[in-house]
Amino acid sequence: MDVKSAVLYSLLFLLVVVLAANFSGVFSAISPSDEGRKDMGELMIDLITIQSLVQAVKIREDPVKKFVQTVDSLNKKWDSKKTRDPFTLRKKAKPVVSAVRRKPPRIRRPSLTVSGIVMDKLKPYAVINGEFYEIGDQFGEYSIESIIDTLIVLTSPRDTFTVKYERYE
Repeated sequence: MDVKSAVLYSLLFLLVVVLAANFSGVFSAISPSDEGRKDMGELMIDLITIQSLVQAVKIREDPVKKFVQTVDSLNKKWDSKKTRDPFTLRKKAKPVVSAVRRKPPRIRRPSLTVSGIVMDKLKPYAVINGEFYEIGDQFGEYSIESIIDTLIVLTSPRDTFTVKYERYE
C-alpha cells in the first residue's frame, strides 16, 4: 500500500469515527454547552474540512503509471508479423535488369575546308570546299546557321558545331 492510499484510508476512518461519535451523542454528553465545545476544538472536525482533506489527498493519476499502461495497451495491439526486426539483415533486392543500354550513335561531322569568308553588305558568304554558301544553305545534313567575321556555325537536328577560320595576312 502506498503512502497516499494509507493517508486516504486514515482520513476515512477518522471521518467514520467522528460521525459515529456525533450521532451517538458522545460529544453532547461530554460537553453539552458551547463553551465546552470550544475547549474540545481538536476533536470538533466538521464535514467540510474532512471533505477538503479527502479531495486534497485523492489519488491522482501517476504519469509514470499512465505511461506504462499506455505502452501495455499498445503492446497488446502490436502485431509482430506486420513489422520487421531492425536487428536482422534484410535480403538484398535483386537489381532490375533494364533494357540494354545502347550508346547513342556517333555523330559524323562532314570533313570540310574553309577557304575564306566574304563579308558582303547584304549577305555574308563562306567558301567551303571550294563552293560558296550563305546562311540557311545545306551542307550535308547540316545547315549553315550563321557566318561571322572568323566563324561559321553549322547545325543539324542532333548537333551544332563551329568552324573557326584563321586569316593569313
